[in-house]
Amino acid sequence: MFDPTFLTRTKLRNRKGAVLPLFALMLPVILILCGFAINMAYMQLVATEMKVSTDVSSHAAGRALSEAQREIVTNVSPSVRREQIVQATYDAIETASKWNDVGGKQLSIRLDDRDVHFGYSVRPPDEMYQFTQVPVSQIKSGAERASSVGVKGRINIPLVFQSMNISKFTPERRSIATQVDRDIALVLDRSGSMLYYKDMADLDETLEELYNDVVQVRRLRYNYKKGYYYYEYYNERRISYDDYVQALGYYQSKGKWRRADPDIYERNFTSDVRNEMYDYWTRSSEQEHKDMYEFMYDWEQYATSWNNGFKTKAPRHSRWSFLVLGVEAFLDVLGGTTDGLESGTDQKELVALVTFDSTARVDTALTDDDIKNGGVAYYQNIRNIVADIVPLNGTGIGEGLATGLPPIADPDWAQNNNMSGAVARPFAEKTIIVLTDGIPSSGTANPVTTVQNLVHSNAVTIHTVTFTPDADKVAMQSVADEGGGKHYHADTGDFLVTIFKEVANNLPTILTE
Repeated sequence: MFDPTFLTRTKLRNRKGAVLPLFALMLPVILILCGFAINMAYMQLVATEMKVSTDVSSHAAGRALSEAQREIVTNVSPSVRREQIVQATYDAIETASKWNDVGGKQLSIRLDDRDVHFGYSVRPPDEMYQFTQVPVSQIKSGAERASSVGVKGRINIPLVFQSMNISKFTPERRSIATQVDRDIALVLDRSGSMLYYKDMADLDETLEELYNDVVQVRRLRYNYKKGYYYYEYYNERRISYDDYVQALGYYQSKGKWRRADPDIYERNFTSDVRNEMYDYWTRSSEQEHKDMYEFMYDWEQYATSWNNGFKTKAPRHSRWSFLVLGVEAFLDVLGGTTDGLESGTDQKELVALVTFDSTARVDTALTDDDIKNGGVAYYQNIRNIVADIVPLNGTGIGEGLATGLPPIADPDWAQNNNMSGAVARPFAEKTIIVLTDGIPSSGTANPVTTVQNLVHSNAVTIHTVTFTPDADKVAMQSVADEGGGKHYHADTGDFLVTIFKEVANNLPTILTE
């Protein structure tokens, strides 16, 4: 009898093992794809290792370029010194390249212009950093200055799976570190106007009101007909407001502080009257009035001490007192603070202090004293000097600018002038930051002309800061324009502190490629 399921069972039996040919066909394809995936993963791994190795090498090169310049070396010519700095950079690259293998091999970097690129990086507005390579021969000769170091890595790596005559791949990568080291000259106006109150117009108006109030109080306490006494032998003449201001030591003429006898403040503005006015101001809850009181009280201490042949610090709430706070904030950003609130920048800025009135002087050569070396805070020497300066005389902005350049541009300046401090670094960016609250005095150098002469023969950037409404903002904007820097202005003391922080934050090793 015929079985109808016979054919079906036969077909099923014949299909067993039919996938084997397909598997035999697909297995090589799968192996090829696996090999391709493994090769791709390996290439990505090697590329990451290459990135790490070149980044580490370039960062080490940038740090070496910076640190080598800070070493004080005597009796060595500038050309030999530059060669030593370049060699120190090469040594750092050679050492760092051994720290990280690439594909199980040590990265070999040729220590010449083929693999090590000296140069500088700039960042146009809204664009990425652009690196310009400079031949190392020009760096050694001093014709060019380097702030960036690029390291190019290139290595032959065998593939895990080799086929179709492809047995290796050659990853290549360049990493550029820009070490924006700066030698900075902080050029500060210590002219007499820096002793003035932070807002002169407000103080004048308030003092005149106070003067009238004091006159009324004294009229009640003394003979009404005799009025407000200036000197006892001027019984019949009451002091005018202008004379009153002058008598308080508030008026400056020809560089000399005009003073009456030392107790003129006490006689014209007695303790009980001062206390009454202070109590009134305190009750009015106006901080500005209390500031004025403290300023005038400190002013008398200053004026009396000056009259007796010694100086005290500038009064509280004077322009100089706010400058002290601004410099503190500036140095905190650069170097950090002992309380850890400011960590400082990655690099080391060296700072020189120059102050000017009618003339200019270098108060300290480049310094980098810091907490690690036992200092109370970074740049403590500069902090102490600024806090103790008592302003006086005219405003020679041009003289200050001209005096600010040599300490940061000439490596031998400190030694030649018998001043302790760090040497000017040959490859560091040179920056002058000048602050003034006034207008250049007659007979002093024109600041715009001075800057034109400075930038003509030196690679230096000049930033300007003006303080109070009295300052010549137009002239100082021109100085900044000629010096390739920025101009900042502060009408108030609090904003001056903010500006100094901004200036410091805009100065900073970064990887730029």
